[in-house]
Amino acid sequence: MERWSGKVAIVTGASVGIGAAIVKALVKHSVQVCLSLSSVFYYEYFVPLLHPQPTHTHMHTHEFLFVKIQVVGCARNLEKLQELGSTLDGPGSFRPVKCDVTKEEDILSLFEVARKEYKGLHILVNNVGTTHVGPLLESRTEDLRDMMEINVIGEDRSIQAFSVFEFQ
Repeated sequence: MERWSGKVAIVTGASVGIGAAIVKALVKHSVQVCLSLSSVFYYEYFVPLLHPQPTHTHMHTHEFLFVKIQVVGCARNLEKLQELGSTLDGPGSFRPVKCDVTKEEDILSLFEVARKEYKGLHILVNNVGTTHVGPLLESRTEDLRDMMEINVIGEDRSIQAFSVFEFQ
């Protein structure tokens, strides 16, 4: 888990629903991970992997790993992102960025934030998506184009932008 410490994550579609829940989880829960090491097996196997130089010899304990993840949340609605940011509680950080994945310049600007402000990017949660309810044969062409632009092309552009980062 220590490998995530200091890492930067982008979550697309972060203003509502699953995206907002992912942001909340990353900021609150993923930043402090508790491994309950209450058996000799776990202590003898996992602790040496996590801490090669043990600092204590007690076999029944809890190890707390503090993992600080910086989360960049993006969505079309900046106000909702800012509102989400005001409700977050945890040691992780959150940076709202307005981004419409149907606009390539927005995607490039989003990833530029990660490059300039955080000097890198390590996690992409490509959560953005939309749907139109109703029979396919009754769908309007503009609704289908909108779904393809967001669900396929926008996500692909995000993956392409993410792929240029060097991973350490």
